[in-house]
Amino acid sequence: MKDLKPPITYDEQIAKLEQRGCSTTDKEQTKKILSQINYYKNSAYLLPFKTQNDKYQNIDFNRLYNIYLFDRELRNLILEMIEPIETDLKTKLAYYCAHKYGSEGYLNKNNFNAMHNHTKFLETIEKLKRKQKDKLYVKHHKKNYNSRFPIWVMVEMFSLTTTSIFYSDLKISDQKQIAHLYRINYAKLKSWFHCITILRNICAHTDRIYYNTFTQIPKGFNNNSRNRSLWPLFVIIKELYPDKNTWNNEILSRFKNLIKKYESHIDLHHLGFEIDFQNDLKK
Repeated sequence: MKDLKPPITYDEQIAKLEQRGCSTTDKEQTKKILSQINYYKNSAYLLPFKTQNDKYQNIDFNRLYNIYLFDRELRNLILEMIEPIETDLKTKLAYYCAHKYGSEGYLNKNNFNAMHNHTKFLETIEKLKRKQKDKLYVKHHKKNYNSRFPIWVMVEMFSLTTTSIFYSDLKISDQKQIAHLYRINYAKLKSWFHCITILRNICAHTDRIYYNTFTQIPKGFNNNSRNRSLWPLFVIIKELYPDKNTWNNEILSRFKNLIKKYESHIDLHHLGFEIDFQNDLKK
């Protein structure tokens, strides 16, 4: 087993970058950036430029920093894209389950499939109540309804992960009914929300999107390298986004502007995108 590497100063970090082929024209500015953005985090953006001898080719630190800035803005945009999708799913789940099983039907384990772990689900609910105990609507239901929460209130406490699992744990017949609202197969919808949840968590934890390889391929896409990139995730976000006009006129426009802003620094192929991606992303 190897020993851990010793810490190095900012000047040593710059020297290491230059030794491996990443040029720096403004050392003071580079030092300032390294003092704000971890060297290790920066080094991940060098992966597309890495050669077989563990050096970097055709890259300077200014470009590296701009790729990082692009990635940061892209993550924020993706989070904005996913938010209405999450809200839409919660709304559909709450409406369907409330009318079929009643306000508190989610507390009955018989309303779920055989894979559902009801004990764990109830524990999750109690944790959510404790975690969000200071929210006004939680206080209201504790005071006036003896801590009883109808499904349309409970889903507001759900994370996207919990929401996705909730859908996956419904009976197949119920999954099909909800998937029908999206005009896709229930198994595909389950896969897509699972993949979006992974992407959302990556963005929320400021992990790298650029030149990343995603382990989960959305159902309906072939198993190839492009479909392990961001591209298929963008496609399913487009398909699930609830408002066609907002997507075409606002979201897609902002994404195109973001690409244009950093076009001299990024490579679309590092995201799995083709040059003519715009037509494929219109709803």
